[in-house]
Amino acid sequence: MLTLDAVRAAVLSDQPWSRLDELVRSEQNAGRKVKEIYDALSGMADEIDRTPGLTEDGSDAFGDTLDALTGYCREDCQYRDQPNTAPPTEEEIAKLPRWARVAFAARCARRVFPLLSFAWREATSQHRGAVGQAITVAESSATQGRTHTGTELALRDSLVAAERASASSLQSPKIAVIVINAARVAAFSAKDRLSPAVENRYAATAGDLATGAASVIPLAEAALRNNIRRDFDHLARLAEAYEWTDDTPVPPEVFGPLWSEGPPKGWPAAEVPARTELAIEAFARDRATEQMIEDDVVNLFNALNRYHIARSGVRLTLEQFRSLLPSLIPAEA
Repeated sequence: MLTLDAVRAAVLSDQPWSRLDELVRSEQNAGRKVKEIYDALSGMADEIDRTPGLTEDGSDAFGDTLDALTGYCREDCQYRDQPNTAPPTEEEIAKLPRWARVAFAARCARRVFPLLSFAWREATSQHRGAVGQAITVAESSATQGRTHTGTELALRDSLVAAERASASSLQSPKIAVIVINAARVAAFSAKDRLSPAVENRYAATAGDLATGAASVIPLAEAALRNNIRRDFDHLARLAEAYEWTDDTPVPPEVFGPLWSEGPPKGWPAAEVPARTELAIEAFARDRATEQMIEDDVVNLFNALNRYHIARSGVRLTLEQFRSLLPSLIPAEA
């Protein structure tokens, strides 16, 4: 842990920047996050300013170190947290709001769904459809913020697929069972009444998927761990920033593309259902000028463009944008 005496000794040394850097690196190596280190140092700021014999270099080095911890400096001077690729723990997932947990479980299952037919050649279209439906009802429940009407049917049909895969004499259906169970955990988590057993499966499922996938695609484990962790961290940041509650709907689009940097080598093609409609409502501000409305339309186009790139990989053209606006209906405020 950082102590005031250690920091004072660093700023009073003949090489304050190097000594402070050593302290920060030591804290990082001990597992502390950049924000934690910043909070500890910033809490000492007043005491450091009152340090007898503090030179201008020492004061500047302390301020520069705080800037580097917040990222307010050149990119190559910024401190960053060590990448965390471990699957989220039960305690971490429990902090997410209700529908965010469902969305995360569905995302994990959706990511590995292509492995089902890839690893289990005997799977019928009925089996694949049942598992895909279990994922879809979980995604729909999270999107709407309420349990999907088809949840019970999807769970029943996916159980048949799980039993069939478990009974197979082939080695590869082991990963098929893991994928099916991930889909079932997602669908179970969307039910009105949750069981503790399902809640406790969130973290285990995320870890099982990474190790199980490696059994059929050796190069996939690291990529899966990285992306599963990235999905969770992204969701946790959004939940905190926008103060999500247990009633906040969470559609799958919040995650962005399944593989932002491309899938692992040898990964089968993704089977992601495309949305056919995206309803958007836009309202002009009270007493808005033409310039204000024009700026808002430009901002709307830019937002839709980012969404279009995330879903299709290509930019949204102005002609396509116009086709999304079949009519402009004035409405009274």
